[in-house]
Amino acid sequence: MKFLRLTFLCGLAAIVSAINSIPAATNVDSLPPKLVMKDGGVMVLVHLGLYVIGSNDGPLNTRPAHSVNLPLFYIDRCEITNAQYRKFCVETGHAFPPYFKKGQVPEGKEKMPVVYVNYYDAQGYAEWTDKKLPTESQWEAAARGPKSTVYPWGDIFKPVAAIRRNKPAEVGSYKDDIAYYGVMDMTGNVMEWTCDWYRSYPDSPKKFDFQGSKAVVKGGYFGSRGAADCRPYLRSPAPRSTRSPRIGFRCIREIGG
Repeated sequence: MKFLRLTFLCGLAAIVSAINSIPAATNVDSLPPKLVMKDGGVMVLVHLGLYVIGSNDGPLNTRPAHSVNLPLFYIDRCEITNAQYRKFCVETGHAFPPYFKKGQVPEGKEKMPVVYVNYYDAQGYAEWTDKKLPTESQWEAAARGPKSTVYPWGDIFKPVAAIRRNKPAEVGSYKDDIAYYGVMDMTGNVMEWTCDWYRSYPDSPKKFDFQGSKAVVKGGYFGSRGAADCRPYLRSPAPRSTRSPRIGFRCIREIGG
């Protein structure tokens, strides 16, 4: 507790310094850097360590910056696509999204992220492919990396994300929108479900708790207008029943499970 209290008082720079001093995990080299799962998607490895979540400079619901210790896990390199989700529906009998006409992906949209899926749809998909939905901290750690950068690619905004559009792009189309571990499309394209309820962080200047009511969705989306909308520490609330053209998902796989 004393360490955490001192870290908070010293601010974000001290937290990042502590993160950089943590030695690499001895078992990282024994794990493949990538996995290909039953849905055909590629997952990339996120190392264990201390990550900064939130911000001292962002909106009140993102404050304060705080450290979270995470174990090793894999995360989907890209968002789940229409083609992948259709395979899930065909094999399990799960309902198709409303824009799949007669169970078919609209022509030319096979590689676009699936949307109009609520939390329970995403969770069902994750279970089918032996994955899970990420926690908010896992998602943000994958997006910001061990140095907890402001954007996935660094601290300076560049117009490299799938934003300022009227629809999503094919996943992985924006090759410079890539994070430290190789994860893509975390600032644009579509927002993404996490498994966490929307609650204030400890010591937050804005207290709220939507446990059992609203979940956290992360990331910018295709209609985001600029730098302010693309910071991975931003967090938005949505009822788990929400189906939106702005929200899709990606999954994680924890080591050993």
